[in-house]
Amino acid sequence: IDVYLVQGDFDAAASQTQSWIDDEPDSIFNNEAAGVVAIRQGNLEQARTYFTNILEVEANHLQSNLTLGRLDLIEGKYQDAAEKFESVLERQIDSSDAIGGLLAAGAGNGTEEASVAIVQGIIDRNDRLFVPPLTLAQYFLATNRLERAREYADIAIARDNNFFTETAIIDVSLADAGLRREAQNFTEALNLVEGVLDLQENHIQALTMAAAINSDLNDYDQARTYVARIQSLMPDLPFPHEVAGDLALREGDTRAALAAYERAWGMGVSGNLGVKIHDLYSQLGRSADMNRVLLEWTQAIPDDAAANLLLGMNYEGQNRIDDAVNQYEKVYLTEPDNLIALNNLAWLYQDSRPERALELASQAAELYPD
Repeated sequence: IDVYLVQGDFDAAASQTQSWIDDEPDSIFNNEAAGVVAIRQGNLEQARTYFTNILEVEANHLQSNLTLGRLDLIEGKYQDAAEKFESVLERQIDSSDAIGGLLAAGAGNGTEEASVAIVQGIIDRNDRLFVPPLTLAQYFLATNRLERAREYADIAIARDNNFFTETAIIDVSLADAGLRREAQNFTEALNLVEGVLDLQENHIQALTMAAAINSDLNDYDQARTYVARIQSLMPDLPFPHEVAGDLALREGDTRAALAAYERAWGMGVSGNLGVKIHDLYSQLGRSADMNRVLLEWTQAIPDDAAANLLLGMNYEGQNRIDDAVNQYEKVYLTEPDNLIALNNLAWLYQDSRPERALELASQAAELYPD
C-alpha cells in the first residue's frame, strides 16, 4: 500500500485495501489502511465510513477519533470535531494532535478561549507535562500572539528542557526579535537573538539576524564576526557569501558586495540572490552582466516568476516583443495574479490580440480595483 501511495497509484491501493475489507470487514488494520487510502483519494465520506467502522469495534480507538475529528474540521463541523478531540484527551491528556485539533475547532466556531481553558486545566492539574503548554505556545506563535506564546513556552521548558521546548523558545524569540527590529528597537532585538545564541551558538538564522542587527546599529566589525561564523559553519554553500554581500552593500562597498554575490551565484542559483544581483547590476548600468544573470537564472530555475518577469521587461525594453510576451506568459502560468504580468501582456496584446488584451486587463482590474 505504501508503495502504491508513494507512486500515486491510489486506485491500485484502494483495490488492494477493499479486498482486505471484503475478507475481514471488522479488522481495525484493514479499515485504517482503507481509510488512509480514501483520504489520499480525496474521498472523505468513504474515509469517514472506514474510521467509524473501527469505532464500532473499539469505541475508544484514539487514532480513529483523531482522524474523524480532522475530517470534521475540514468539513467545518467544529463542534463535532471538538467533541472528538476532547474524548481523546480524556484518555491521553498530553496528545498534541488532540490539543491542536481542539484549538483549531475553537478558532473555527468562535470558542477559542473555551478551548484554551480546557488545555489550561490540563496544564494546571498535571504540573509535569510539557506537551500541553508546548502545544499552546506553538498555537499562539502560529497566530502571531507572541506574548502568550512566550508565556507557554516558558512553562514548557521549565517542565522539561528538551529539543522541542528549546525550539519553541528559540522560535518565539526570533519572531519577537524580527518585530522589534521592524520597530527599530535594535538593542532589544539583539538581546533576544543573543539569548538564542546562548542556547544554540551555531543557530544559522540567529547568527544571520545578529549580523543584520549589528549592521543596523552601524557596528560593522561585530556584524562581520557573525558573518565569519556563518562562513565557518557553511564553507561550501552560497548562503554565507550572500550574507557577506548584504553586509558589504549596507556598508556602501558595492564592489565587495558584487564579489560576494558572484561567489554565491557561482555556487548555487536562487531567486532571492538573483533579485539582489540583478538589482545591483541594474543600478550600476551594467546591462551585459544583468542580462547574463537573467539568462543563467531562467536556465537554472525555468519557472521562477521573478526571473521571467525581469527577463520579459528586459526584452520589452529592447523592443523584442515576441520574446517579452513569451516570458510574461510564463509568469502568468505560475502566478496568474501577478499584476505586472497582467498589465504588460494586456498592453502588448492590444493590437495583435485585442480580445486577450481585454480579458487580461479585466482580470487585473478585478483583482486590484484600486
